[in-house]
Amino acid sequence: MQIAAIRQLCTSHYSATEIEAWAGPLQPDWYRNVIGERELFVAVEGETIIGFGQLNLNTAEVDAIYVHPAATRQGVGTALLRRLEDIARQHGLGALRLAASLNSVPFYDSMGFHRKRETKFPLLPGVGIASVVMEKDLQLHDMKKGVKSALGS
Repeated sequence: MQIAAIRQLCTSHYSATEIEAWAGPLQPDWYRNVIGERELFVAVEGETIIGFGQLNLNTAEVDAIYVHPAATRQGVGTALLRRLEDIARQHGLGALRLAASLNSVPFYDSMGFHRKRETKFPLLPGVGIASVVMEKDLQLHDMKKGVKSALGS
């Protein structure tokens, strides 16, 4: 699912070399290790995984949100991110950070994240992809929602 998302949704922003460096090394053992170290949530339709989100509570970073290409623009990514934000709040985190792939920046913008700086996310030795470091103040976002709710808007 993650490989399909990378290969099909990221080609407008990254070269074939970058796509293969990103998707090529992904193996099942990597996911097994992550399950024990991170908060990991999976979106399922029937018996098919259509998305997943991963949060590192130690660093307050959203490590990943991927949605299968056939399930984009159906609220899957939004639901996963909201779940990660809820978990972060439950653990007392006041903000979340992430390194957004260029194709995902508009999604994170719409979810209240703010662009901090452009960077290169390392994939393999000598190969990285352009990305944008973004941050969301969870407490400020919650206060804004409370004000809108109180005003009836």
